[in-house]
Amino acid sequence: MKKTSFYLLLILFLHSDNLFSQLEKTNQLILVISKNWSSPICDLYIFEKENNKWNLIFDPYKVKIGSKGFAWGIGFHEKQNGIQKIEGDKKSPAGIFEFGTAFGYDPIPPIGTKIPYSFSDKFMRCVDDTSSMFYNQLESEREVEKDWNSAEKMKFQDSDYKYGIAVKHNKENVAGKGSCIFLHCFGKDESTTVGCTAMTEEKLKFIITWLNPEKNPRIIQLPIAEYDRLKIEWNLPTIN
Repeated sequence: MKKTSFYLLLILFLHSDNLFSQLEKTNQLILVISKNWSSPICDLYIFEKENNKWNLIFDPYKVKIGSKGFAWGIGFHEKQNGIQKIEGDKKSPAGIFEFGTAFGYDPIPPIGTKIPYSFSDKFMRCVDDTSSMFYNQLESEREVEKDWNSAEKMKFQDSDYKYGIAVKHNKENVAGKGSCIFLHCFGKDESTTVGCTAMTEEKLKFIITWLNPEKNPRIIQLPIAEYDRLKIEWNLPTIN
């Protein structure tokens, strides 16, 4: 029993140390902070690290997340107690995440883009069918054999996906743990989402061109009480 406890503590220590190392290497950070677990309205902060000090790029601004607020997602953080994100819960994932590819309706990325960019044509889909081998993946119906009954069209009449960035929640694509999480543009009515983080096109295009893979960028999404609880452990910047 003592040996088992020792190994469990060792695993937790190594995971915590790996998380700390990851954040130490992070020089670009986006924070999405809500007032509580159920609020769909958040403040988005953009920080850049210089000489080991976090600097706020400009004042925070309002964004909207899932209509049911946050639930713990699967990212770089260790598993936390509380409600865990599942498919279709209309909650955005809380935790620490990498960025994936940017995408958009324009075949040419915004000038200055440094992260990978994908053109969203009428064949592009993000698969949310939990029975599909392509679950939680962006795929073209022209390039793979379709095995899904449900998927998001990545190009349609509305402007929501005019520009976007994939958030690497549930990187192992575990069925039912949540899929197709993006930063994307507001729709016409600037409504809440089903799990993504929405903002103005202007702000999103800035983020797309600002992100630099060499600076190991991360996004952290949390209610403010959880942010305050984890701030010291995760070595995060102070916010007002």
